[in-house]
Order: sequence, then C-alpha cells, then structure tokens
Amino acid sequence: MQGYDELIENIDTLLFPKEYNVSYLLPYSAGGIYNILKEKTTVLDTQYQNDGIYVRAIVNVYYYNLYQEYLTSSKEETSIPSLDK
Repeated sequence: MQGYDELIENIDTLLFPKEYNVSYLLPYSAGGIYNILKEKTTVLDTQYQNDGIYVRAIVNVYYYNLYQEYLTSSKEETSIPSLDK
C-alpha cells in the first residue's frame, strides 16, 4: 500500500515522541533557558560550574533542536516503545 509506511511513521511519532538524554552547558547569561528546561523537560542533574550551568535532561525533539548550540554530549535516545517493536 502506497503511503502506509508514512502513515505508520506519523502515528508512531504522535503516540511515542522521541526523547533524548542530553547534557547542556548553559552560560549564566542563559539562565532563562535553564528555567524553561526545568518547567518543560525532565532535568536529571544540575551543577553550577565556573563556566556555566551544567544540565543533564531528557528532552523531546523540539527542545533538543532549540538548544542544540549548548549541547555538550551527543543525543542518546531513551527507551520509549515504538509501533515497530
């Protein structure tokens, strides 16, 4: 069936959005971003360092892309069920 795979992929994305375990180093001048991460994502660890705020969090694709410039680690997909499994 033409378009079936695309339909399944779209349903999978809507039902099981991708989330990533990432680390950020935010400059102190970007403290507002830290507040957003605390409110909208799952913050796992926070450390106040000399060069900024180190944050480890589980974020969705939107926040991953939005704050990509502050990433200190590559993304690691969390174990979220998929329709393909």
